Amino acid sequence: MFRDAGFPFLNHYHAGHLSGRCCLSYVGIFTLSTDFGNVAYSHMGSFASRPQASPEKMSAAKAVAEELIAKNVVAIFSKSYCPYCVRAKRAISELNLGDKVGIIELDHDKNGPAIQDYLLSKTGQRTVPNIFIKEKHIGGSSDLASLQASGELSKLVA
Repeated sequence: MFRDAGFPFLNHYHAGHLSGRCCLSYVGIFTLSTDFGNVAYSHMGSFASRPQASPEKMSAAKAVAEELIAKNVVAIFSKSYCPYCVRAKRAISELNLGDKVGIIELDHDKNGPAIQDYLLSKTGQRTVPNIFIKEKHIGGSSDLASLQASGELSKLVA
């Protein structure tokens, strides 16, 4: 329904009913309210407007991220509950790389938000999984799946 209304990025949302109105909020980016068929759109900010980590935390986050990327053939920045991360980790595990794979579960790491902020500044991608192969950023789950389907993934890690 909302995809047809011009909101193709509406995948994760919070919905509620407030005094006869339906209110839909996409994780702090916008609110979409309907009142008997009338649609109102309200921009609430963007990821760029969220508080950034302190310079000290960003420096520590950079060190952690860059070390993981440099010391592993494959580095994956993940969240344990993310189905796309699970899919990506499964695809990488099928390559039998053993200890050549480094993974940080950002939702289990106290510096997770700062690491994610650093990755945004480094790659332009804040979403997970955020995947690097031989220190080259390849993107996320769909990018990894494309490489796997084309046969390029096994060549990249060889």
